Amino acid sequence: MKIIFEDARLIVVDKACGEIVVVGRNSKEKPLIKILWEKFGQPVYPVHRLDKETSGIVVFARDPETQRRLSRLFETRQIKKTYLALVDGKVKGEGRIETPLKLFGSGRTGVAKAKEGKPSLTRYRVLKSGERASFLEISPETGRRHQIRAHLYSIGHPILGDSLYGHSLMTAPRLMLHAFRISIPKESWPDFEAPLPQDFEDFNLDFLS
Repeated sequence: MKIIFEDARLIVVDKACGEIVVVGRNSKEKPLIKILWEKFGQPVYPVHRLDKETSGIVVFARDPETQRRLSRLFETRQIKKTYLALVDGKVKGEGRIETPLKLFGSGRTGVAKAKEGKPSLTRYRVLKSGERASFLEISPETGRRHQIRAHLYSIGHPILGDSLYGHSLMTAPRLMLHAFRISIPKESWPDFEAPLPQDFEDFNLDFLS
């Protein structure tokens, strides 16, 4: 964990792959919320979450009022999130995935009929592409559980290293998904960015043209 910004209202963290944001079921690791509480000597409040396997930006509020305000901005899709992902197969140009998603009893999220699933929208743009894999910039406009992972799997391009949603013939050292940027409107804060972590950078990308 690396703190990349803090002020009287906000703490922005660059989370490492494998770290957890809040206490999870059957989890033995100390969550970031507890680490920050101990560091600052006061409670902190998560505004959103990342999967354990995903690295990148996580925002914590330092007071309940800020948490409520930012949570509302997330709910109304006013906060822009940008992810970077390395996915299986050749992807061209840019596109959008709008299939409804539903959380199933197994804990997996999957495509569902409109009446059964929740409206979901993920936009993507190819940054680099090869025959075997593609490097994408991804902007989820809704916040469903495992949305990016499930949506990319549904179009035949699962994220490399994702053991839950699809299996690629290519091996990867981790889930190749990183929360790169968050933009918060109507506030004085700058856009927050977290560079790709070393384990992502070290993965051999020579197969991309």
